[in-house]
Amino acid sequence: MKPAVLLLSSSVASSRLLRDTSGNSIQHFQPLLFFLSRLNSWGNARMASYPAVLKWSEEKEQSSGKGLEVQSVIKFKMKKLLTLLFLIPIGVIAQSDSVISGVYKWNEPAVINKDIISSTVLFEGKVHDFKWMQMTANAFTSSKKKFKKKVPASEEHLLLIKSGMLTIGKEDSAWSIEKGSIALLMPGQKYNLKCEGREPCNYYVMKYSSRKRGNKARGKNAGGSLVKNFNSISFIPNTNGGGRRNFFDRPTAMTKRFEMHVTTLKEGARSHDPHTHRAEEIVLIIEGNTEMQIGDKFYKGKTGDIYYLGSDVLHAIRNVDTKPCLYFAFQFE
Repeated sequence: MKPAVLLLSSSVASSRLLRDTSGNSIQHFQPLLFFLSRLNSWGNARMASYPAVLKWSEEKEQSSGKGLEVQSVIKFKMKKLLTLLFLIPIGVIAQSDSVISGVYKWNEPAVINKDIISSTVLFEGKVHDFKWMQMTANAFTSSKKKFKKKVPASEEHLLLIKSGMLTIGKEDSAWSIEKGSIALLMPGQKYNLKCEGREPCNYYVMKYSSRKRGNKARGKNAGGSLVKNFNSISFIPNTNGGGRRNFFDRPTAMTKRFEMHVTTLKEGARSHDPHTHRAEEIVLIIEGNTEMQIGDKFYKGKTGDIYYLGSDVLHAIRNVDTKPCLYFAFQFE
């Protein structure tokens, strides 16, 4: 295969790769795929005319003696064209998200002994606004031991309680929090965890680092680290037989906006018509059975499962249970 044809084929191959690996987020790449297709057609047209241009330059050489100079300019420009056709798809692939929009199942880690916190990674990778994001399932049993933790300076952590009674302490304060409660922890935050009662403590930890440099002052000015107990958040009913609890809506060190609430959705009801938005979103099912439309596909999620929704991905959730369901919904950008 000629080099030109090989490089032009790389544009097409890259667009196919995006189709294959983007999965449910394919609509996110439609403008890009159209652009690559048009670029490939344009490049082929230019390459088809290349022999004719060289023939013209040879005739020019015989008449004026400057054909070699013209040919060198043409070859230089064609080299730049081929480089462009090669680099564009590579750059696009390098910037694509590695966490795919879809459902991620709760996978409870086995508790080996009471002296450690067991963890399992549910998903991990880069997304639109975070150069790295990880969601883990964590479990430990009741004991007198306090587990000391510290958030790395380049990260923020969000803890979400799935079951059990967990005590979290920071500075000179401590909170006993249960199912549906959360802790948002800023970079560098020191804290400790202890599982109370007879029931094991299960919880999620979302760790993330922004693509842009974190702004600790912004996080501090917005209120710093916080702990929210589910039972202390007021329930606001709606006209559809459900309602919501608003946890927070603020900037943090790693986001210009982070909004979180818990929705109660009536049996058989849909939260809203399918829509998109710039912010990425995570929906975590606290109780019940649900169905999420993502793009043109539908996914089932039950208690403990998580839906990840990338930026500008079409989505809508529906309660497919015979009783109300509860779920966290949090958006960030």
